[in-house]
Amino acid sequence: MSHSENPSSGNGLSHRQSMLIFLSLLVSSIVASFLSTALNTALPAMIEALSVDVDTGQWITSGFSLAMGIVMPLTAFLITRFPTKRLYLAGLLLFIGGSALCALSGSFVPMMIGRVLQAASNGILVAMTQVVILSIFPKEKQGSYMGWYGLAVSAAPMVAPTLGGLLVDALGWRSIFWIVAGVMTLSFVLAVFVFKDVLEVQRHSFDILSFVISVFAFGGITLGAGRLSSKGITDPLTAAALGIGLAASAVFAVRQLKASEPFLNIRILKNKNYAVSVAGSVILYLIMMGGTVLTPLYLQRVAGLKAAVSGLLTLPGSLASIICSPIAGAIGTAVFVGVMSSASASGVGMASPNPGLFGFRIAAIAMSAAAVVMFIAGAVLIREE
Repeated sequence: MSHSENPSSGNGLSHRQSMLIFLSLLVSSIVASFLSTALNTALPAMIEALSVDVDTGQWITSGFSLAMGIVMPLTAFLITRFPTKRLYLAGLLLFIGGSALCALSGSFVPMMIGRVLQAASNGILVAMTQVVILSIFPKEKQGSYMGWYGLAVSAAPMVAPTLGGLLVDALGWRSIFWIVAGVMTLSFVLAVFVFKDVLEVQRHSFDILSFVISVFAFGGITLGAGRLSSKGITDPLTAAALGIGLAASAVFAVRQLKASEPFLNIRILKNKNYAVSVAGSVILYLIMMGGTVLTPLYLQRVAGLKAAVSGLLTLPGSLASIICSPIAGAIGTAVFVGVMSSASASGVGMASPNPGLFGFRIAAIAMSAAAVVMFIAGAVLIREE
């Protein structure tokens, strides 16, 4: 039976304290998101420096996704079991240590260890950030601040190939890791002084079996999906990884639905609006990341452009994201306040609307339109080839 320990709430924070916590979260989110795609333009140089082939070198990026896929389910337990500040600082330290190890690596193995540490940190930070933001701000302000958070996690990966290409040409690929380690250290120092325990801590047992099943589920799907483009579905290892991942996912879902204290609460997906929002967010993220990854590869390997130039060509999308994210959040908040005010004035009872749903729909429409434009542009380029 769960019981709370030293529960704390964002309601007791001043506006200044909330803003300082938000600033620390924003900086760490920008750095973590930046590194997720900054290595796309640096990968050729890293492969040469580490003396590995392309198939092995691609695990510098895909291995990060695999490790993060395994860690993410664990973070759902961690954020409810450990005090917010202690867990957040631990996540930052993991990222700083992993970045330093990557920067110092002279071979592939220490590089991968550093990337796994970064993935573990990123899993913790991603899981915590949105929950903390929703805890430290009142409901009528959440849409705006989530919009600024959306700016951090969507614009940073788009800008990253540009800055990454410039850094590789000017200072070498190791500079990317040193810079992100330095910025994350500043965020750590800020968090030491301003961060508070804003989430409720609960004592409950750790479901080891569910965690092991989740490793096979998320790890298998991530590994299989990562090999599809190069090996195809007929490759035995690819098919086996996907099969094990899907089977383990089914077992994991059944176990969580039957558990009184699930390792990962998937019952929330019974909420239609939430389930549709999650599915839509996944699709939008795939669109965004697909373009961010494929565009530099096409420009460098097919068009023969330099890393810095290929990165600069991604700037228009970055600028559009920078402009739209806070606007969508503000619109969502305005619609929420307007609907609630009208309902209050008319005395009509109604279910509370989702303050971010309208902004999400705007983002979905914009991203879908962008995907259509990218598809048409790609078809034209292929035809010209």
